[in-house]
Amino acid sequence: MQQTVLITGCSSGIGRAAANMFLEADWRVYATARNPTDIETLGDRGCQIATLDVTDDDDIDRVVDRIEEEAGSISCLVNNAGFGQFGPIEDIPTSQVHRQFDVNVYGPHRLMRAVLPQMRESESGTIVNVSSVAGQISFPTGGVYAGSKAALEAMSDALRNEIAPYDIDVVIIEPGPVETEFADRAAREIQNETAEDATDDDTAGINRSGAYESLYELLTDTKIVGGGGVGAVSAERVAEDILDAASSTSPQARYQPGTTARIGVLARFVPSAWRDALYQKLRSLWVHIYDIQSIRIVSLPIIVSMRLTLNPNLKNTDRGTIWSTFEFLFVWSIEQRQSHHKKLIETSSDNTEGIPSTNFLGK
Repeated sequence: MQQTVLITGCSSGIGRAAANMFLEADWRVYATARNPTDIETLGDRGCQIATLDVTDDDDIDRVVDRIEEEAGSISCLVNNAGFGQFGPIEDIPTSQVHRQFDVNVYGPHRLMRAVLPQMRESESGTIVNVSSVAGQISFPTGGVYAGSKAALEAMSDALRNEIAPYDIDVVIIEPGPVETEFADRAAREIQNETAEDATDDDTAGINRSGAYESLYELLTDTKIVGGGGVGAVSAERVAEDILDAASSTSPQARYQPGTTARIGVLARFVPSAWRDALYQKLRSLWVHIYDIQSIRIVSLPIIVSMRLTLNPNLKNTDRGTIWSTFEFLFVWSIEQRQSHHKKLIETSSDNTEGIPSTNFLGK
C-alpha cells in the first residue's frame, strides 16, 4: 500500500526538496504552501498540491479532511513551514514574537492535533518536526527564533512518549547552516523593510533602538543569519534525513544533518557562564581588535575551554573536528571583519551593507 505524506512549507528550500525526494521514493505526496502558485511545478511532477496557511484552522481541517478522503490515511506529517525573526530582544515588538510562535510553534501544534486521531486509530504514523540547532542553543539576536524552536522540541519530546503506546513516532530534525531562501526572509526581519519592499506579510517588525548596532553589524559581517556560509549543507541533504526518519520502523529521536549541525548541538554542554563570556569576548574583539595573530592568542584559551567541557565520550576524531571548526570559524569571522573595514576605507563610502543571504539556522 502506498504511503502518504503531508508536507508544509513546500514553496522552496527544505520543503520543496523533501516533496521531490518523497515523490522519487514512490510516496503519495501532498505538498502545501500559503501561495499555490509557488508549488505548481511540484504538481506538474506528480505531487498533490494544496493551499495551506499553518495559522489558519480552517485551512488545516480542509487539507487533512481531503487527504483522509482521497488517500484513506496520513502516514507521515512533516512540519516544515517556518521563518526566522531575528534581532535583539528589546528591539522586537511583542506582536512579532507572537507571529513567530504562531507559525513556528502553534502551526505545528495545530497540524499534529489534526492528524493524531487518525494515526491513533490506525496505530501507525510518523510526525517529523523540522527544528534547528537553535532549538538546543540560543545566541544574541536569535532569542525569539531559538525560543520558538526550543518550544517545538519540548512539545515533540513530550508527545513522543505520550503516543508511544500507539506506535506513532515523533522525530526532530535539527539542521545547522542550510542553503535555502529562508535567510532572505530572516534578513528582511532585521533590515526593517517596509511593506512595499517586502513580500506578502513578511514585513519586518524590528524597532531598532540604536543600543545594539554592534550586534547588527556582527550579524552582517559574520553572515550568521543564513546559509551558503561555512559548513552549509544543501536542502536535499536535510530532506534525506526527513525521508529516512519517515521510512524507518525505528527512527532516531533527533537527526542533525551535516557536521556543523552535529557540532553545534554540543554547545549545550558548555557551562552558561563560559558561553556568556565567549559571546562578550567575541563582541569586544569585534569592536576593538583587528590583528589576526592577537585574535588567535586571545581566542585560544576560550577554544580550549569549550573543547574540554564537551562530552567526554566523544571520539578523538570528533574532538579534532570540533577544535578545528571553532578556531577556523572564529578567525574567519575576524578576517571578514577586517576585509569589510578595508573596503570601507578604500571606497570612503557611506553606504551600509544589508544582512547577507545565508541561513545559519535552518527552518
